[in-house]
This record gives sequence, C-alpha cells and structure tokens, in this order.
Amino acid sequence: MAVMDTDRIYRRCVIISSCVPCGIPEDVAASVAEDYVVCADGGLDYALAAGIKPDVVIGDFDSVGASSLAEASENSSVEIIRLNPEKDDTDMIAAVKRAIAKGLDDFLIIGGLSGRFDHSLGNVQTLSFLLDMNCRGWIVDGPNRCTMIGSGRSGAGRISLEPDTSSYFSVLSFAERSEGVTIRNAKYETDSIFFTHSYPKGVSNEFIEGKRAEITVADGRLLIVLSRR
Repeated sequence: MAVMDTDRIYRRCVIISSCVPCGIPEDVAASVAEDYVVCADGGLDYALAAGIKPDVVIGDFDSVGASSLAEASENSSVEIIRLNPEKDDTDMIAAVKRAIAKGLDDFLIIGGLSGRFDHSLGNVQTLSFLLDMNCRGWIVDGPNRCTMIGSGRSGAGRISLEPDTSSYFSVLSFAERSEGVTIRNAKYETDSIFFTHSYPKGVSNEFIEGKRAEITVADGRLLIVLSRR
C-alpha cells in the first residue's frame, strides 16, 4: 500500500541492515526514490556507499561509522533516532515499527542474513512479526532471499514465485506444525500435507521452467527461502 507523507508518496519501506557484505543490489539502489528508506544502525555506511540518502537512521549506533553518522546529521531531511543500547527491540524491529507507524505494510530488508547467526535468526523472526502486523516482507542478502507466509491477521497463506531455474527454493515450517501445505508447479509437489518445525521436509525444491511455483498453507507459517545454485 502506497502511503503519503507530507509531499511524498511512499510505495514501500526499504530497510538497510547493518550487515550487507554483498552490497546493496544495483537495481534496489537505482529504484529507492519512491521508497521510505530506513537505515538500521550500520546500514547507513552501506547506504551512503551506494549513493542512497535515507529518510531515517535508527539504532544504538554501535556499528555505524562516525563519519557516516556525521554526514547524515548534516542533512536536515534525514531523521536521526538514537536508541538506548539496553533495549528489548533490535535495531531492525525498531526500524520496522517506525515504518509501520507511518502506515507502510510492504517491506524489503537488505542484508541481515550473512553475519552473526543470532542476528540472522532474529531478522527471520522479524518476517513473522510483520505477518502479525498485517504486513508482508522479503529479506534479500546476496545469493539468498526469504519471505514468510501463513496465519496472521492478514491470513496471507499463499505465494506465487516467478520461475528461476538458477535458484533452489525451500519451504520450512516456522510454526510447530503447519497444516495444509500444498506446492504446485515444482519438481517436488505436495497436496495438503503437514510440515513441522523440527523436520526440514521441504529443502531444495526446484522450479519448472516457465511455470510459477504456487505455495499455500491452510494453518501455520512457512518460511520460503530462495538460494542460488
């Protein structure tokens, strides 16, 4: 949903995490003019290196470069939000909440899967939080992309994936039990079966050239991961 804020209309929120070792994809960097761009702490370093001016920089600032923060502070159109280091919310969750407060419900998170494992898992949990908030989101980090579908206030239990024969896709339960999992137009198909969070039943499925893979879940939550071969 596009959101108007004063004289700007935002089509989505792009959050740049503090760990983007593969860099910001060129197509994203070239298309953020209509996006609400939030840098989570050290994400500011990556944004400025890619020539992106953020709308907001938020975090406890334990990972951002001092020169980058000084540069952003000199721009009156960039909002700087300093968080207490002793907090319950991660910098990523704080960034998400800021955008949701603006009325945005479509999220693209850049990076956040290639650093500390606990941070990576926390960012995956953020996708589940977005479902709770009736929002949708993707994480893009180098060769990996992931999103989540399933039970939530949005009831978003369906996704259609463009055929990409250069990538595998995996379907993993993020709930204790996900019921009615159906996969169509893929090498390995299912018909209303159940997945559990303790058994990786849906790893490394493959696209069929020219066909969109269709994935649905009746109850529960599924993490969908696309990884380049």
